[in-house]
Amino acid sequence: FVQCHQVESSSAFPREMPLAVQQHQDVIALNQRAKECGVTKHMLPERARELLRARYSRLPGGGLVHVPTDAVGRVTYRLYQHHSMRLLRVWSSVARAANARAVLEAHASSYDEAWIDTAMSSEEDALTLCRTLRRESAALGFDVSVGVAATKTAAKWASVAAKPPRALAEDGVFVALGEARMQVLLNQTPLSKLPDWLRGLRNAPLGSRGAAVADPNHTSRRPSRQRVHQRLRTCLCGRLDQWGCVVSLHCAAPT
Repeated sequence: FVQCHQVESSSAFPREMPLAVQQHQDVIALNQRAKECGVTKHMLPERARELLRARYSRLPGGGLVHVPTDAVGRVTYRLYQHHSMRLLRVWSSVARAANARAVLEAHASSYDEAWIDTAMSSEEDALTLCRTLRRESAALGFDVSVGVAATKTAAKWASVAAKPPRALAEDGVFVALGEARMQVLLNQTPLSKLPDWLRGLRNAPLGSRGAAVADPNHTSRRPSRQRVHQRLRTCLCGRLDQWGCVVSLHCAAPT
């Protein structure tokens, strides 16, 4: 959302300045510079302005912009839908040009995310595709974070790891192929970010051989982060030689 406003009005919202998007009394999106000021999602806009003004004395609108509204004041996401469709068209075109069997899947509830089943088994080919996706997105004014893995779930985590400040990513791309890279990814992925189907592994007690048990009165220790990661590696890495590369794309304001 932030980048849409920066693309539409680059003079009012320079890339090097903090910016957050509010919807009524809720901050719903922000860039890395705003995060560095202490602003968080779902913060009250007035509190966000206080934090931004403490670091930056002159900011258009106090560093916040409201989502667009229609003639009667109702919130409209047409601006974000417009730019989302532009990006999806480019991503689909680039993917199909790289491999005719590639398939793009838009996120069902997000304007700034998508997956591409690359139909590729070569990591080098997938990386070439990722660099092209980032270059073509930049031509439209958007900085895109890209994750590469063997499954949609892992690719999603990898795309988040590739978001600013990108300590683990190279040129906005995080590759999570193979056990070593999956371990790096899992080590920095909070257990709270696990999907619903894996949260039971985090909360279920362990039996004598480490198996999760359903008995609520069981007093054995709960699985450690290391043990959960081991189960995930078994699930996600056990058949990498039989899976291709999945690319997850996420628009993330770089500053």
